[in-house]
Amino acid sequence: MKQSVDQQVIRSVLHTLTESIAPAITDPSASAALGMSLQLLAVIAQGEPPSAATEELDTTDWVRSMSKVAEEARHLERAMSVPPRSQRPSQPITVDVLQPYVRKRLRGGANARVSALNPSLGGFSKETYIVALEDSEIDRIVIRRDPLGGPVERTAAEEFSILRAAFEHGVLVPEPLWSDTVAPFGRSIVVTRFAAGRSAFDLTGSTIGADQAPAAIALARALAQVHGMPLETLELQGGRQSASITVHVRGALSQLEDQWHRRRIWHSDILQAAFAWMREHIPESSARAVVVHGDASLRNLLMQGDRATALLDWELWHVGDPMEDLAYCRPDVEQVLPWKAFMAEYRDSGGTVEWDAAVDAYYGLWSSLRNAVLCASCLHGFVATDDPEPRMAFAGIIHYRRLLLDVARRLSSLT
Repeated sequence: MKQSVDQQVIRSVLHTLTESIAPAITDPSASAALGMSLQLLAVIAQGEPPSAATEELDTTDWVRSMSKVAEEARHLERAMSVPPRSQRPSQPITVDVLQPYVRKRLRGGANARVSALNPSLGGFSKETYIVALEDSEIDRIVIRRDPLGGPVERTAAEEFSILRAAFEHGVLVPEPLWSDTVAPFGRSIVVTRFAAGRSAFDLTGSTIGADQAPAAIALARALAQVHGMPLETLELQGGRQSASITVHVRGALSQLEDQWHRRRIWHSDILQAAFAWMREHIPESSARAVVVHGDASLRNLLMQGDRATALLDWELWHVGDPMEDLAYCRPDVEQVLPWKAFMAEYRDSGGTVEWDAAVDAYYGLWSSLRNAVLCASCLHGFVATDDPEPRMAFAGIIHYRRLLLDVARRLSSLT
């Protein structure tokens, strides 16, 4: 009886939020947060995975056999008490706290005044705040802070060196200003100059405008610049500047698998099989290892009209195969521009590699596998904190299921 009452309460709350509250919300960040909360409540009320995911299970015999996706998801309630609650809330970023800090750290900002502080919708790996300043040489800055229980184990402060190297090489990135591991906000931050523009996607992050071919062309040029960055200028340890692509890819796989073992809530035969297959099939390449952005999609490229202003979100950067970035951005690009045209622009701009369909398939699996591990890490972080954020649960439950299915489909096609 209690279960039926609880489910009825959830259904009532869902109806109220959907019919009465949602139409009155105009702030994009609040609307996105409400959408994530609604989907999480719906999963709890139904006790089943979302219908779209269960329908997609019927695509192949191999994927159909992977019904563990739903089974694992149902273990969530039991698993929620496993990790210790070790990550405690930290100092909120407020105008009162930020004002003296900016005056101390910002060059020429001794008299700066914080006139506005706005959180950006952003993704799951960092908290992003846009800060408007007056009486300062710089009128707006952006603060990126590590979230509680975030999925990316490279800190925000560690992004500073790659942003500085990219900026000095002429890559379109926001100018890095400073980083801090002991800021008065409790967690690592990196601060950049504000870059104006918007991505090719709409506010929901799900639809690309039909007129976004200039963004795809700009991304081709940006990736050519990224892949042309000299490794000698980077802070790499152990002589990795001269290591082969195979060495770098094997190291990245090992690092990702280690994170999965440390931060997963439950085991997955699908992910274990994917890791095994990828270790055995690392593509042979005679190309040189390059800087890989790791998250180079049209979501992370800002445009003003037909001009690109910044390539954002460098927390997943590493040294490896340029084909990884090309495989990652291709699904976005092909919605607005023929792939041959994109590759022609990439090569004309100094791109370092020719596209290869087989290697593209390998890195397509890599992208889904990596993102599934990051989502699993989000759920671990959600459980382990005293002040859990709904977006971490959303990534760890909703996105994880979708990605697990995608890993299964891709692995099935490759095997």
